[in-house]
Amino acid sequence: MKKASLRFRIILTVGIAALVSWSVATGIAWYRIRNEINAILDTQQLIFAQRLADSDIESMLRRGQILFSPEISKKLEYERLIDKEALAFAVFDLSFEPLLNDGLYGLMEFSGDDLLRWASDIPLFNMNIWRIAVIGAGDGRHLIAVAQHLDYRSRIAGELIRVQCIPWLIVYPLLIGMIALMVNREFKPLHTIAAGLKNRSPRDTTLLDSETVPGEVRPFADALNELFLRISDSFSRERRFISDASHELRSPLAGLRVQAEVASLSGNDSEAGKKALDNLITGIDRTSRIVEQLLVLSRIDAMSELEEIGVIDWERLLRSVSQDCAGAAREKNITLSLDITDNPVTDGSEFLLSLMIRNILSNAVSYIPAGRTVTVHLDNRNVIVEDDGPGVGDEFIAYLGERFFRMPGNRQKGSGLGLSIVKRIAALHGMDVVFMNIPSGGLRVTVALA
Repeated sequence: MKKASLRFRIILTVGIAALVSWSVATGIAWYRIRNEINAILDTQQLIFAQRLADSDIESMLRRGQILFSPEISKKLEYERLIDKEALAFAVFDLSFEPLLNDGLYGLMEFSGDDLLRWASDIPLFNMNIWRIAVIGAGDGRHLIAVAQHLDYRSRIAGELIRVQCIPWLIVYPLLIGMIALMVNREFKPLHTIAAGLKNRSPRDTTLLDSETVPGEVRPFADALNELFLRISDSFSRERRFISDASHELRSPLAGLRVQAEVASLSGNDSEAGKKALDNLITGIDRTSRIVEQLLVLSRIDAMSELEEIGVIDWERLLRSVSQDCAGAAREKNITLSLDITDNPVTDGSEFLLSLMIRNILSNAVSYIPAGRTVTVHLDNRNVIVEDDGPGVGDEFIAYLGERFFRMPGNRQKGSGLGLSIVKRIAALHGMDVVFMNIPSGGLRVTVALA
């Protein structure tokens, strides 16, 4: 089932919320208005009843009619013109016998309990509900009852609510329209972004302008920008990899072709043919190492975060890598030793960290003269690999770790990628790698553990 658009849901939610809020406010207003109307009209009933009580009841009874002052008569007549149920009057004796009424709704019959109760809601004839005010007359021999139909009060309250509702019903569609316009305007930057992304070239990693979008949408735009940065970085690494691979493989492949041609042209010269084939094998081995290192570098370059993270036992890792490199060290009569003073616990990829240490040790074993020493130190903060070889010229220290950098005049069969892999693995783990010459001779590589 297709979900309704966010814009429609916002407008619908706000519209319903406004309607519910207005309904609650109207209910509260209805309750308050009824209370206020009851208070006002109760006071009016008491005033009329008091005026009747202060009148000459005996004279009224003799005449058979209720007499009011001109002011009361005029007001009563006005009320009756508005609604004949506004007020009803009756006079009773102390035994609750009706003596006189207004001739309209004053023909009321009450029980003693009803008449002695102020402001009671009493069902009278036709099962209608009246609100009754009863007081004693000034002569002490009569009771005055003033009644008002509750429907009259309800109609007044309803009329006030209706007057309030009409403007609201007119304004409500305008409110919904304004909300719709506002939502459309606020969503316009999203439509602009969507249109731009739809027409964007796959390799276009230009960042979005997140300052022009609403604050609620800015995290989305920022996340897209972070994605574009990662894609841009990935494209850069891809271009660099292709450039490096084509540059570094061009010479070995050309050399392989030359050696193959020499071997094919050697004819019966077995010595020349054997030498050409040996050179061909050496070139193939070097090319294989370059390709292998390029593939490793490409894999770790593509990582934005570590995979298969675990707790690293550095002592065990260093002993394992040292054993792997021991064979190459023995071939050159190089002493490979461990100096472990602590065993820090860190998190990381054991495979990548083993590869990092192996490359550092292999680099040291490969580039120092035979009969020298390589020492691996481990403390609670660092892994340090030192050798007592000739070191590196100070002018070249800054270039260590750059891709395909090889020391001028160096005849070792390296690809120039080993230390680049070391620096990339360290960066993935949040570690720092520092290269420096030892004053007494040799090179020190320090890996500061994160």
